[in-house]
Amino acid sequence: MIFYQFDKESFRQQHYEEGYFDYERDGFGEILYDENDVIDELDRILENGCVLDDKYRKELINSLRLEMKIIHNVILRL
Repeated sequence: MIFYQFDKESFRQQHYEEGYFDYERDGFGEILYDENDVIDELDRILENGCVLDDKYRKELINSLRLEMKIIHNVILRL
């Protein structure tokens, strides 16, 4: 997964403040700001068979587990 934030600074100036999700801390892939870096990262991903890097896989699994717990608790309260 790639997060391409080509306009992060201008976006933050014109839109809402950053929320609880921090792409650098919580994201599941590289954060890139330049289109050439995006192309290079896509090449790397394709060369590796489109397998999610371990460091992001662990974070994604933990996040999904947390979301499932939240959904489960909401359902139980219905």
